[in-house]
Amino acid sequence: MKGIALLIFAATLGLISCEDDDMGISVPIYLPGDQENGFAIGQKNGVTWESSTFARKPTDAPVVSMTLNTFSEEGFRRENISLNEIPLEVGNYTISGAFNSFNDGFVGSFYSTNRDDGNLPEDFYLFNESGISSSITISRYDSTSMTIEGILNVSFAIRDPKINPRNPDRVDFTSVEFSCKIIP
Repeated sequence: MKGIALLIFAATLGLISCEDDDMGISVPIYLPGDQENGFAIGQKNGVTWESSTFARKPTDAPVVSMTLNTFSEEGFRRENISLNEIPLEVGNYTISGAFNSFNDGFVGSFYSTNRDDGNLPEDFYLFNESGISSSITISRYDSTSMTIEGILNVSFAIRDPKINPRNPDRVDFTSVEFSCKIIP
């Protein structure tokens, strides 16, 4: 009897931690974590998704990098979206290419998942050129309070080899509204 109750609990937990997107593919959905420095909320493959968010201004250049993270129930990091060379001006900017490409006129990006206590890499995704139209819109930049707000749409394709079979081969983040602090 105890075994049946444990099986029902495990099945329920599995249903809570994964949701079906509009293509019928199960995608892991995690918790946003501490949103003291910022938040983002939108769609991950058609399922509501939320993260903690912050930006950094690494140089004297008028650009920032931005990080969006999600976490397990225990507080371990599970997902990371990183964007670089986001201009600190109101406007719409194309996301294209790799995160480590600099001075190319595009916002670079990558997406990754983590496992165990959050420090072990799992799957790594690269910008998906054949995916949705990827861009970031900065709708507000306040240089006094050092905050930015906007909307993000970006597509990623998994890089082989795939580690976690629960992770989809393609991940589209759409209509992701964000507001975050730019921290030193």
